[in-house]
Amino acid sequence: MANPDFGSVGAWTDQTTGTTLTLAAPASIADGDILLAFIRYPGAEGTPPSLTGWALVDSITSAFQGNHNSAIMWKRASSESGSYAFTVNTGTSHGFVARFTSGIASGDPWTGTPNATTYSDDGGGGGAASGAVVPAVDEAFLVYWLSGADDATS
Repeated sequence: MANPDFGSVGAWTDQTTGTTLTLAAPASIADGDILLAFIRYPGAEGTPPSLTGWALVDSITSAFQGNHNSAIMWKRASSESGSYAFTVNTGTSHGFVARFTSGIASGDPWTGTPNATTYSDDGGGGGAASGAVVPAVDEAFLVYWLSGADDATS
């Protein structure tokens, strides 16, 4: 198995109303690439986004400053074209899709246990996140996404 490599990323999308978040496909998708959707969505204990053919890797709910949720979803590319319309809770949602190449050719690319970590903030911006993931196989990579209540992401 080859080391997974970052390929490309689609545009960041902001959606302020409705229950559909349409994310642009990244450039140069080839069959077998792994696609990851990084989505931030509203609602206390909100239902994670959904789209046929995509699987939820993990999600986390933060009750701080208005109940913000984040999810990472994945699929293996197969004759891809256009954009992806995820069903989300009503309200403001954001996200993007990234493409990774050279990973395992079949089966579930996730090893170990996903570990969404809770970020705590004292209200003054001085918070901390904690958690750990140890890959179960060689030639793996870690994926993380930080999403803040002010819509800033890393």
